[in-house]
Amino acid sequence: MPHLMSETIRNVVILGSGCSGHTAALYTARANLSPLVLEGHEPGGQLSLTTLVENFPGFPDGIQGPELIENMKKQAARFGAEYKTGHVVSADLSRRPFTINLGKETIQTKSLIIASGASARWLGLPNEQALIGHGVSSCATCDGFFFSGKPITVIGGGDTAMEEATFLTRFASKVTLIHRRDEFRASKIMLERAEKNPKIEFLMNTVVDDVHDASQKEVTALKLRHVKTGLVWDFPTNAMFLGIGHDPNAKMFQGQLDMDHDGYLVTHKFVHTRVPGVFASGDVMDRRYRQAITAAGTGCMAALEVEKFLEAEGHHQGDESVLRTFFVKLSENRTIRDFAERSAVGQRLSSRFVAGTSIQDAVSATQSVNKLGMHVSLDNLGENVTNAEEARHSALLYEQILDEINRLHLDANVSVKLTHMGFDVDENVARDIVGGLVAKAAAMQPKNFVRVDMEGSPYTQRTLDLVHNLHGLPGNQGCVGAVIQAYLFRSEKDIEDLLTKGIRIRLCKGAYKEAGDIAFQEKSEVDENYVKLTKILMKSGVYHGLATHDENIIRQTVAFAQAEKIAPSSFEFQMLHGIRRDLQQKLVREGWNVRVYIPFGTEWYPYFMRRLGERPANALFVVKNLFR
Repeated sequence: MPHLMSETIRNVVILGSGCSGHTAALYTARANLSPLVLEGHEPGGQLSLTTLVENFPGFPDGIQGPELIENMKKQAARFGAEYKTGHVVSADLSRRPFTINLGKETIQTKSLIIASGASARWLGLPNEQALIGHGVSSCATCDGFFFSGKPITVIGGGDTAMEEATFLTRFASKVTLIHRRDEFRASKIMLERAEKNPKIEFLMNTVVDDVHDASQKEVTALKLRHVKTGLVWDFPTNAMFLGIGHDPNAKMFQGQLDMDHDGYLVTHKFVHTRVPGVFASGDVMDRRYRQAITAAGTGCMAALEVEKFLEAEGHHQGDESVLRTFFVKLSENRTIRDFAERSAVGQRLSSRFVAGTSIQDAVSATQSVNKLGMHVSLDNLGENVTNAEEARHSALLYEQILDEINRLHLDANVSVKLTHMGFDVDENVARDIVGGLVAKAAAMQPKNFVRVDMEGSPYTQRTLDLVHNLHGLPGNQGCVGAVIQAYLFRSEKDIEDLLTKGIRIRLCKGAYKEAGDIAFQEKSEVDENYVKLTKILMKSGVYHGLATHDENIIRQTVAFAQAEKIAPSSFEFQMLHGIRRDLQQKLVREGWNVRVYIPFGTEWYPYFMRRLGERPANALFVVKNLFR
């Protein structure tokens, strides 16, 4: 299990040590933010593989790439930037402070700049790496000028290769484009442009087996092979440019940040990602320019945005930030936890809102609620697990719960959180675990149901993908459902997608703090969207759950059902255990279905405090319901 690097929460962590990362480090250091730069698996980025750089302003005679990078690092370090060798294994951006996992240790930070770059795709030839910067290049804009008046080659068959070849005709005496197939993947317009250029020639059905001559430290020829005839020959040339693309170094953020089809991070307002406090700069988000100067420019932008973000957090969220920190500290304090679990107030809190710590406690609470004419959904409390063994232990408890539901004929189903099932450890493990629970529920007589709960927005798409996948497996139809949060802009489209498959939905307002570019911020807007989505669900013909304690929304829902002649048996209201018990009973008396979500488990105290920390306004809601 990774240990914390220290208990200090960093103001900003910068991933990457190329032009973008160093520039971001310089600006944040000069702003007294004490940045930590994680240098990654390619320290220095693409420039560390470059020889002479002549297009970076301020160096009339040019400068060696590694020297430029080292100067940038020294300049940032002079103002207090800290550098550390480390490769990011995973990251949790679902809550702040963000957590960066380096394998053997973790780091927490208030903000994050992702400047991890994009790695050029190489051919893997025997002498290729030795000749990078000596005639082998992945950047025509950077290195084309050095081969003025000389014959050069470009490898590839897509738009990148066509663009590189066309650009290089400005300098080369001739450009030969080598492609392994007999047709190109490039768009029609790019291909036509290359074909019309008299300086470009094509070698089709040909691959490069090696590049000469490493002993002379310059490219003199390529060893080529025709893929159909097997003919091998040396092709004289002075340079080989790779036009087969780049791989952005952002895989560790899949499912948490928006990416395009090639894995580049998608930003808005220049360097903002969809997660507040997370910014992207340089080649990891720039698939078009990929220049040292543009990478430095976006690094500067990201640093300035971090400064504004942290300043705004302190200014606009002072009281809320203090409360959030307070609740998180409470969740971690063992002494206070022991006192709370023993004290009368703590016991009153736990007994009112949490069924208890054992499966038997959950069963007893379920039986009591069933006697009052209400359905139940059981939820075993817990935080993110850190390994597959913990995830399987969590799943075992749910298997035992399903066994008890079946044995005692309880009117209940279960609700699971994917992070509790190992989603952040290994998605495949989590999918297998939850898939096993759904299969178990589907095999019961009568069939049961597993609700896959929804967490923060970085998990939304991944969670929905998993639900779609499980629902599509034979026998699972009607036995697995999703949760949709009304405060997200995307929710209506997500509902449409789920309804096409007949997947059951639980609609809630949403309890996490989300950014204004992806979620409604005003309560009135959230309520309006909730009512709109409710009507879509009620008219769909699929049995859904409407999770709300809002009497006004409940009145509107009842009125709509009556006006549209929607049967009370075709949907259900859902409420939390111990919240508005008076309202729950009133709805039952009026003939409406009500399901009570009953949490249980030994982790009730840290879970309770962290939920309050995620949204401190929940504290007032809880206090009010102690007396209802």
